[in-house]
Amino acid sequence: MKEQSNKGNLSNENHRTRAFQMLEDIDLYLEDEDQIPSVALRKKVELLLEGLYQSINLPVDVEATSEGDIMVTTHNEKRNALIMYCDSNGTVVCRSNFPVRQVSERYKSIESVLSSKFVLDALNLLRSQTD
Repeated sequence: MKEQSNKGNLSNENHRTRAFQMLEDIDLYLEDEDQIPSVALRKKVELLLEGLYQSINLPVDVEATSEGDIMVTTHNEKRNALIMYCDSNGTVVCRSNFPVRQVSERYKSIESVLSSKFVLDALNLLRSQTD
């Protein structure tokens, strides 16, 4: 997998624009032998991004994996992160990496992620650490 660059500090609207551009251009960062994420998965990740940006104004990185899945990572200035691994079957594994604890949860669908207490708590913690 080729590396996508994170270029400096961006304004809030630019964070959103950048995340959607990363999703749109996701094929450009694949190696020849990598599987391409399905259109259905991309559409679900687009909905996930829409939901995230209703709650946060933080950078979100969107990357394809060599297996054709998509990883969505949001982080704050302290580099604490919420990582959401979305597979082609619609399952999502979310992991937070905060200094105090590292926790992960599994969800049966992308749609259920944004309403989960685990994800809402992680997003609130990320936001609170940016003030």
